[in-house]
Amino acid sequence: MTFSKKQWLIGCICLAVGLAFYIYRTGGEKPESSLQTSDIIKAESSATKKEGESSDQVISSQDSPFVMVDIKGAVQKPGVYQLPKDARVKDALAQAGGATKEADLR
Repeated sequence: MTFSKKQWLIGCICLAVGLAFYIYRTGGEKPESSLQTSDIIKAESSATKKEGESSDQVISSQDSPFVMVDIKGAVQKPGVYQLPKDARVKDALAQAGGATKEADLR
């Protein structure tokens, strides 16, 4: 079975339309590059380091009972929050003051 030029053209157009629809549905967003937890902990430990402490001391993320969560989008107070390791999404949402009217909670 051979394809004519017309069939190839129609196939390419369908592929282009499908790709454009996919980009439209996903918002064309590229995933953000985010800081690693260890980077945040290093920054916090160096910021709170007392005079005379060794700069080689770094707190491991496994030793910390907390996690840092960056909350963005349709919330009252977007920002970075420190939550217990066993916290859930609803806990992070509560820390950020709750969802706005525009939020899609599905």
